Amino acid sequence: MDSDGFIDLASWRACNRLRPSSRTCLLVRVFQLTNGGLVRYREPCLPASFSKEPEVFFPLLPDPHLGNANGSYNPAVERWSRTNRLFRTPSASDGKREIPAEDWERARARDPGFLPRLSWHCYPRVDTDWGRLIEGLDAENELSVFCDNSAFDASAPPELWEALLREPGRLVLTPRVKMELVPWLEKHQNHPVARALEDGHTGLSECLEPEAGAVGSRVFDYYMALLTCRRRALELERSKFKRKQGREPGPADLQQLANQVQQRLGERGRLLVSKPAGQCTDEALVFLAAQHALYTGRLTPILTRDADVEEQFYKLIWLIDTHYRAMLLADRYVEQFGTFRTFTVPESLIRGESACFEDEDGVLVERNAALLEDILPCDPHCVGICCVAAGVYCSQLSFMAETGMSRLLDVKDRTGGLSTDRPGQRNMHVWLAPTPIRVHRDCAAAVLDKRLSVGTNGATVAKLDVLQALNTCERYLDLVPSEASPLWIPS
Repeated sequence: MDSDGFIDLASWRACNRLRPSSRTCLLVRVFQLTNGGLVRYREPCLPASFSKEPEVFFPLLPDPHLGNANGSYNPAVERWSRTNRLFRTPSASDGKREIPAEDWERARARDPGFLPRLSWHCYPRVDTDWGRLIEGLDAENELSVFCDNSAFDASAPPELWEALLREPGRLVLTPRVKMELVPWLEKHQNHPVARALEDGHTGLSECLEPEAGAVGSRVFDYYMALLTCRRRALELERSKFKRKQGREPGPADLQQLANQVQQRLGERGRLLVSKPAGQCTDEALVFLAAQHALYTGRLTPILTRDADVEEQFYKLIWLIDTHYRAMLLADRYVEQFGTFRTFTVPESLIRGESACFEDEDGVLVERNAALLEDILPCDPHCVGICCVAAGVYCSQLSFMAETGMSRLLDVKDRTGGLSTDRPGQRNMHVWLAPTPIRVHRDCAAAVLDKRLSVGTNGATVAKLDVLQALNTCERYLDLVPSEASPLWIPS
């Protein structure tokens, strides 16, 4: 990684991601605190459909603006997880997007915490209320809860596991989580999940990883590589140092490299680097949970105690969201090619150490925020995905995805990692940060990537994808009503 936060291909080889349209039909109802429960609609809804009976939505965390567990809210003492702090950082804001006030009021009147499609919502850390969490689980009938091994703790009440096992396939384990659980379950043979495994309980299910060469193996390898490289930033720096200096870094060099990683990747990146990748259990967990939600349309929470799981969950969904928009933009670009203005790719992106693209057949494509709204499908089937970190304290990060994103995963799998199969061998990138581009920075790019092989199934990752995975340079957008609304409570 160089002074601008870039990695070079040799170092990688050595180590082996809009907003809702203002159109009313694109508003999507999802969250509301009602009788201790969060409620949702399963379909995009028009204001006329706000009279539908809502269903209770997991999990049960208090909306900070509606009062916490003891009925009060004091923003001066809010606590946020390291990932959720991004949404409280003004410098990371892309500004505000307005939704017509009348539509906003109708949505908030029915649901004070409504969440539009393809948008995020986070809650501050609060004392964990297991009773409330269990109540939410009991109230939901279509749910797939992916549990991290850290969620298995003797302090969690038995009623939690009863709620997780009360219907077929509700509690989902991944192979790596299951493997890491074995020693703990052997010491806790009377634990409800240990007994459920022994008895073949129908409430338990396993979400398997794709076999080598099978359908789904390349997209699995692709996103696993992007997530795990975040844990290897220091290893990449060491490899680059050795290649340039012709020697192994000494103690002073290692400290300098660590300082550089922290400076470039921030607190979120530094904390991931400080822990070994191990069996990449966190990364496999969040990918399999997201894939499950997008293909099945089932509400899919991830239950954990580990802040790293929440961090990797956010990065994965950000990447999928970004790549989804790139796929849709590529569709429009091919279908309406003559309506787009294009520009030459700058030399800084095709020459030198920071080059991300090959020097042929590439263009920058003019795009703006309105276009990125217009390309979104008008009839999405939305599905909630969230990560709940519950231990002594509890925090939640939620995203309103749509099942159309599963098409992106199919394209990634067929192409081995491209976000589109439309413009020939070229890929589409809808966002160019953190490249050193200065002119046309808000353009997209239809280019041939500098790509790196990952896994054993033929997947490759673009250098720009790696940079966006490594860097914590994501942006967020505040959604606000277009004019003053008596029902609007800032979040």
